[in-house]
Amino acid sequence: MKNEKPTFWKLFFLFLKVSIFSFGGGNALFPMIKNYCVDKHKWITEQDIDDILIITKLIPGASSVEAIAHISYLLLKSKWKATLVTIFSLLPHTLLFFVIFYLGNKFIPMQYLNIIYVATIPIIISLLIVMIFRYIKAESKDMPITIHWIIFIITLCFCIFVPVPWSMPIIIISFFALCLLIFSYFKKRKNKNNGDMKVWLF
Repeated sequence: MKNEKPTFWKLFFLFLKVSIFSFGGGNALFPMIKNYCVDKHKWITEQDIDDILIITKLIPGASSVEAIAHISYLLLKSKWKATLVTIFSLLPHTLLFFVIFYLGNKFIPMQYLNIIYVATIPIIISLLIVMIFRYIKAESKDMPITIHWIIFIITLCFCIFVPVPWSMPIIIISFFALCLLIFSYFKKRKNKNNGDMKVWLF
């Protein structure tokens, strides 16, 4: 079966459906976007998703909005169409949550809103776990699984036991970015030395 070509309306309805879960943040959106745009329709590649994830985490703003805008522009090749897709696919649920928030303060008992909140948590956690395992599986070829567990344990302990304001994410991100640079440097140096040794033996 031939993959359908991405059009304005297909992307609009797709992101309208996906954006309902954007209350979980951009991280909750990426597994669903990958399922539709990569696995099902093959409009973009997994590398595109990885690049978009990295870009949206590096620049300020809502990553869900940035991801939808980037993918729309990548597929439609039009700034105006990408802008319209982003605005109109996110607008309905944004207005819906404003209405819920307003009615919640006025008429709806707080316990009902808490039930909705609790009901959505397992969905968000499940989506994040799917994304985590995907990246662990992909990165295990380059980095041992023990390193992943060490990073996870250190990050968890940092978030739980380090008090505010020293528990800012930028601190732990900067620390592991430095560790990754050191690891990459020694790995390249080792590969270079092995290559030089092979040439010498030859």
